[in-house]
Parts: sequence; structure tokens; C-alpha cells
Amino acid sequence: MEKYLKGNIRNKNDYSDTSGKACVYSIRIWDGVFISANCIYKEEIIHKGSSKYDMIFVNCCLDGRCEVHFPDDSYGYVEKGMLSIDTMLPKEGYFYPGKKYEGFEFVIISELAAKCPLNDFGLGEKTLSSYIVNGKGFMGNISETLMSLCEKLYKLILDDNTALEDLRFYTLEFLAMIKNGETRKYISKRYVTKGQRHIANATEKRITRDLSEHINISSIAESLGLADSTVKKYFEAVYGVTISEYLKNRRMALAEKLLSESKESVGTIAGMCGYINQAKFGAVFKAYTGSAPLEYRRLKKLI
Repeated sequence: MEKYLKGNIRNKNDYSDTSGKACVYSIRIWDGVFISANCIYKEEIIHKGSSKYDMIFVNCCLDGRCEVHFPDDSYGYVEKGMLSIDTMLPKEGYFYPGKKYEGFEFVIISELAAKCPLNDFGLGEKTLSSYIVNGKGFMGNISETLMSLCEKLYKLILDDNTALEDLRFYTLEFLAMIKNGETRKYISKRYVTKGQRHIANATEKRITRDLSEHINISSIAESLGLADSTVKKYFEAVYGVTISEYLKNRRMALAEKLLSESKESVGTIAGMCGYINQAKFGAVFKAYTGSAPLEYRRLKKLI
């Protein structure tokens, strides 16, 4: 890390393991100023300890969902079209409900950015710090224009041929848009407590333990001493979709993997994904991917 902060312009941190893939592609655009493309396809990235530096993080979600842990031990969730501004690393790591997050990140390290030209444009640390109130991070919805710019920066970071000057120009534009009101505070009742988050996570683990099973939510709610509607409400607050929609997405992702990587029959795969009726499985799969199961398998073999 130290070598990167003072030397290398580009850096790739790979957090992939048996639980999924995750890479963060970072570029130092000025001393103490970094931008990153975060490509996360796993549930969490665990870290221990805290940074010795004072930092400000700005994250714009392009797809998926990321958890924000607030000092009062409540949790909020940044999803597509939203932005967060914070000065604190999460205590235990980063959590991504749904095992997917793609986003653009901007970071200032105060001690290393003293001579950063951002301050000359009024776009530096002081401007971003104004969004932090009583130590609590900011969550907001962003305009379509700012969203398009974040998508552009994300793609430019992933392109090794992108000129540093272009990244600096578009980063200045990004910060100017934030300063000029292209984001607004997110007002939502979907903040959850630590206990509510635990209930949602426990429910997710139970319903996805074996995707061939059909778990009765009432049995889960009863074991927790809660009403069905309460469990469903907490789950949707954390994962952003209903339990049935979440299960469908996980089953279709498994079906894609099995059709691509195994030689199992479509009927067997349907059963492994919780579908007794192969025709129903085929219809749902086609609606999800745009291709029938056998067609999808043939297309994958051609790639």
C-alpha cells in the first residue's frame, strides 16, 4: 500500500476467492487523490483495523448494492443511481447484498493531498466534508447526467489506454457536479438496525443453503418469533428485492453456471434450481436471459 501511495499510478487489488470474484482497479490521479472502478461479485470483503490516514470516500453505485454502516450502528444501502460520502472505513469490511456491486469511487487522503490542485478549483476536501454531519456519512440520489459521467469514468479506469489527463478532466467535472447540486439527500425508511440486519442475513442464508429446496417463510419467521410480514420487510430493506425475486435471481444464476460448466441435462438442472416442471423452468430462464436453456448452452460453447 505504501509503495502504491507514493509510486505506482495504477494498481489492481484482487479479493477473489472461493466465495466469488472481486477486483478494485485504482489510479492515483494526483498525490493523495485516487479514483477506482470497483468490480465486486461476492457477498463481502473483510478487512481488519483502520487506516492511519484521514480520508474521504465518495462512491457512486452503477449496479448492485452496497451496505453503509453508520456510527449509531444503523445500516443503509446504496443502490444503482445513488452516491455515498463518508470519512470512515466500515468496522468489519464491506458487505454487498446480492453478491454484486459495480461502482466508481473517488478518495482523498488528507495528509497526502496538501498540494492537490483540486483546492484551486474549490473542489477539494472542504467541499466534500460539508456533506458529513455529526460524523454521519451522506447518502443521496444522483442525476442522470452525473450517473452517465460515473459510468464513463468507470469504463475509462478499466481501459489501460486512457490518458491520465482525461481522467483528471472528468474527475474535476464529477466533483463540480456534486458541488453544484447534482445529488440530493436520500430520504428513506429502509435504514435498518443491527438486529434487523441480522434477521435479514439469517433468512438469506437459510433460503439459499440449497436452492433445490422450497423453504416456507412462515417456518423461518416462527423460529425467530416474528410475523411473516416483518421478516419480508427486513429482507427487502437489506437486499433491495422481495424474497421471491431474490430467490429467482439466485436460481437463474445457478442455472447459467450449470448450463455453461456442466454436462447435466436441462431436467436435472431444473431440479437443482428448485423447478419440478422443466417447461416452467425453461420459460423463466428464457425471460431472465433471453435464451432457452439449450440455446444458452450452445451459445456458451461457441464463446
